Amino acid sequence: MINVDDELLHIDNEYSETEIFLKYGVVSLMFYEPTPYIKLIVAINNERDKYNDLQEREHFIPLYRKVYLAQRRKLKKILEKVKKRTIVIEPEPTPYEMKKYTKNTWKYIDDNEIAGFFTMRKPSDSFEELRFGFVIVNLEKRGQGYGKNMLKLGLKYAKEIFAADKVSLGVFENNESAYYCYKAIGFEDVPQDEIEKYNVMGEEWNCLELEIKL
Repeated sequence: MINVDDELLHIDNEYSETEIFLKYGVVSLMFYEPTPYIKLIVAINNERDKYNDLQEREHFIPLYRKVYLAQRRKLKKILEKVKKRTIVIEPEPTPYEMKKYTKNTWKYIDDNEIAGFFTMRKPSDSFEELRFGFVIVNLEKRGQGYGKNMLKLGLKYAKEIFAADKVSLGVFENNESAYYCYKAIGFEDVPQDEIEKYNVMGEEWNCLELEIKL
């Protein structure tokens, strides 16, 4: 017999609210299909089908109810975290900022602690292109995927809130960890006729241009 309580506990621990949010985003949460819960329902169906007696099959009704309530609680947790901005980028722009937005710092919060931040601005009057800059991850959290998650959230926000067509950024050629982080989430190199150079601490650093279509 399936231990539904253990299975639900496993699902709750295995699938974080942040992971689900990253997959579905703010706008598309209404289409959230809780796959692990569906799989558990299928397992319960298979167990129920072993019995022909109606009274025996009725014993499975409370199990279905448990699964349904569990997935509703999970969705509620996601929505609460969205509301509290513990798994989204903040601050949420006001209608005025949506029109006049030029530059702001966006923080990535994990367990009520700032894991990183970056700036998002629009290079022109249009929201067709947004530009990330000053991408920084907390030193204690580097190498754990926080940078990728933060930027993925930023890309979702750029697409779903600002309706941007693409996001661009610059990265110094010698910053390999940042370069490969951006490449890993889909940014592509932009061919340049002339590479921009900056004088940093008495040295000349090349700046590469990357972009991603949304």
